[in-house]
Amino acid sequence: MGLFNFRWFRRFVRRHTTPIPEQVALDWKAKLSLAYMFIAWNAAGVVLYMCFKGKADWPKYYGLKTDEEANKKPAVYFAELLGIKKAHVISYSGFTKTEEYNYEGETEEVKNDTLVE
Repeated sequence: MGLFNFRWFRRFVRRHTTPIPEQVALDWKAKLSLAYMFIAWNAAGVVLYMCFKGKADWPKYYGLKTDEEANKKPAVYFAELLGIKKAHVISYSGFTKTEEYNYEGETEEVKNDTLVE
């Protein structure tokens, strides 16, 4: 018994298909694994090529990210994303502490976004 119980799917497939010879199944498994290996190798090559050419931060390279967003520290980005107003941030590089600061986010909250005339 596996993690997910898909007995209904197994019964459906067995009921609506005919068995194939074992050797044919092994041949197709080998062909599909070679195709998967080829696609994965090319994808890894594209990622490495982009990193070496300076396109690792592709949203910034293609203009989808502003300079303000690109220069923002990851701790500040995630604090804003999660809606954290105050945080004590400690940065490490390896086993050494490189930076420590307090982050205080936006304290103003918009109560009502409709205009009253």
